[in-house]
Amino acid sequence: MLIQYLVIFTVFATNFVNGYETDFNNSTANTTNKTSKYESDRSNNVVVVQNFCFSGDSHVQLIDGTSKKIGELQSGDLVYAYDGFKLVSAEMIMMLDRQASTKTIFHTLKTESDHQLSLTSYHLIAIVSSNGKPTYKPAKDLQIHDRLFILSNNQLVSSPIVEIIIDIKTGYYAPFTSQGVLFVNGILSSCYANVKSHDAAHFYMSSLKWLYYISRFLMINDPFGTSSKDGIHWIPRLMFEFGQRFRPSTLLL
Repeated sequence: MLIQYLVIFTVFATNFVNGYETDFNNSTANTTNKTSKYESDRSNNVVVVQNFCFSGDSHVQLIDGTSKKIGELQSGDLVYAYDGFKLVSAEMIMMLDRQASTKTIFHTLKTESDHQLSLTSYHLIAIVSSNGKPTYKPAKDLQIHDRLFILSNNQLVSSPIVEIIIDIKTGYYAPFTSQGVLFVNGILSSCYANVKSHDAAHFYMSSLKWLYYISRFLMINDPFGTSSKDGIHWIPRLMFEFGQRFRPSTLLL
């Protein structure tokens, strides 16, 4: 029955799609002030078709003060998030995608505060807007001096980007939280990618969030079965396929 509800959900959630990035050249073209360590080398079993993920060497700080490698996050973990006004807690719902040993291409961001984060080209990340609120842009569109939200000593601060590198790393993960955001390596990031609007994506994913809460109320732990399995979960895969067919204008490809 749970699977049937999820299939129905994907039909009505076609505005939000997390999908594959299909062209590394497009993702790295016209990247002012960015340097690339891999301008043309696609050898060494590097996956050029990318997913919507963070690199496997990333860490996430939990509310209890401990830190976990991103690949070790489990359903029910409480992490730091930001609701646009204050720091809040967010519950880890599921891992949308995981590949522990696959090499892929990332945009590695380095800030003046010495924070660093690697994420794929079309993954959305929060930058500080003119009114001090977060606005979300794909990693490929970030520029030097864009300011990022930083979690430092349990306080929210900002710091400018000082370097952007196109890099290759092994392993990638895509966590989804109840707030649709989380701090990865201390940097505020969206859980969504390949979509034009973070807010719209979070609205459509709210159905999945409430389904998760209902499942937990019924004492179903890890209701989506994503605690340790490698590969993209069937939910975002179906949403990508529906989005391509019915709402391609909502995608960033």
